[in-house]
Amino acid sequence: MNRALAYLANRRAATLRGMALGVALWLACATPAAAQDGATAGRATLVRGAVTAHLVGSSPRLLGPGSPIFAGDVVSTGKGSLAVLDLADGTRMALRPLTTFQVEQLETEPQQESALLRLFRGGMRAITGLISKRADDAFQVRAGTATIGIRGTTFDVRICEGDDCAGDAARDTRPVVGYLALARGNVRVAGPGGVERPVRIGARIREADTVRTGAGAFAMLRLSDGTRAGIESDSEFRVDRMRQEEQGGAGEALMSFLRGGLRLLTGAIARDEPGNYKVRTPVATIGIRGTGFDLQCQGLCGSPPGSGATPEDGDGMFAEVWQGTIDFDGQRPLSDGALFFS
Repeated sequence: MNRALAYLANRRAATLRGMALGVALWLACATPAAAQDGATAGRATLVRGAVTAHLVGSSPRLLGPGSPIFAGDVVSTGKGSLAVLDLADGTRMALRPLTTFQVEQLETEPQQESALLRLFRGGMRAITGLISKRADDAFQVRAGTATIGIRGTTFDVRICEGDDCAGDAARDTRPVVGYLALARGNVRVAGPGGVERPVRIGARIREADTVRTGAGAFAMLRLSDGTRAGIESDSEFRVDRMRQEEQGGAGEALMSFLRGGLRLLTGAIARDEPGNYKVRTPVATIGIRGTGFDLQCQGLCGSPPGSGATPEDGDGMFAEVWQGTIDFDGQRPLSDGALFFS
């Protein structure tokens, strides 16, 4: 146990440095936007790179964390930049690089709730707040020549220029299970046939996709049930299946940790249907009885099928739970501790 804890302490220090930005993006702000005064429509909760806002006829101003967003503001993100905005009704949106977006109208007064957003270029992903839940067609997004009425809670909008969306492969009918929330360094995604495709922040992750990170790289996925997966350097992680049934039906999630390092904060399926949420590893299949845990391979976690490789003495997998409990094939419950599986 001492060996496992010492190893994990060193690994976690390095992991947390690489994950800090991703955690800030989707974990650190777990509550809706704070109450705003009457002059603001929301605030920027995270800003990376060059992000500006301006009212029509006024000079652009640089945004930083906590900067106010006014009704009528046009927000622009530069190359390699992104922003997360929290609006006054609790709506949260992430703006991709090279995006121009406007909060054209936001009214939160009871019985008068309405929101009108406009996307001029680029892309955004949003989790809507109270307005979309209060009345049909009260929350709308204008993109190009179309006006989209939002009746759900999570949506993506993107305006493509040239082959900008070629990587999204409209012919691919596999279910979309999430998207790439953060990518640093060499991050690739391979489909069931093993063919890799280049990806950028905001790229869709489909069922049976494998995410691979190179040396010094890092990726964070946001999956459809709210799961966050932080994938360390030199790692592979696959989303085999993730389904959420409508009308209150049972959901199902099956993922595979193949090598490297992984930090997982589980979402709605693990909370509501823990028996239907599993993670396969080279050692065993993990049943989820909680929400947060780390996995880390030392050498070979196990022998990859058909590889002929044999784990050496000392190879294996470290597992640490930092929120809730997990078990390996129902035999090794873990709670607030670390174990090493050779």
